Amino acid sequence: MFDSSLQRLLTVLIVLAGVSPLLAADTTNEPLNSKGSLPKTTDGRALNLNFEKGDLSDWTATGNAWDQQPVKGGIDQNRPFGGGKKSLHTGEFWIGGYEKLQDGPQGTLTSAPFEVTAPWCSFLVGGGSFEETRVELVNTEDGKVFFKVSGTNQEEMRPAVANLTA
Repeated sequence: MFDSSLQRLLTVLIVLAGVSPLLAADTTNEPLNSKGSLPKTTDGRALNLNFEKGDLSDWTATGNAWDQQPVKGGIDQNRPFGGGKKSLHTGEFWIGGYEKLQDGPQGTLTSAPFEVTAPWCSFLVGGGSFEETRVELVNTEDGKVFFKVSGTNQEEMRPAVANLTA
């Protein structure tokens, strides 16, 4: 745990408008020697921020972008632009809007609030490089976005690292 004066409650907001990002959680992208840890509720239960429960529990979804999510397994090699592609997700499940519904659906996916107990966090992001397709970290105390990231127009997810002390 780090300096308590820096602790704050956060939510993660995933925005999807018009183009589907691939978001979430292949061992290629795991941190060396550690799988990291998930934020916990006040009663100590790990939040489903990596979608490994196979559902969207601990998330609030708006719009139709999250229908049939999360995806289990890799990219559908038979879908448009899927041949030879890998998502490089970790675990079994990940958010892949294009996998099921392609680019049309829109919506937001907001995590349950959680207390920050580390000076940084990391997660995987892929897909569109547009303002409309992004992940935001939001301070729940003032509602301000202090970190946001989009994909790089690639199917393959890449690690994003956020400084939580800023």
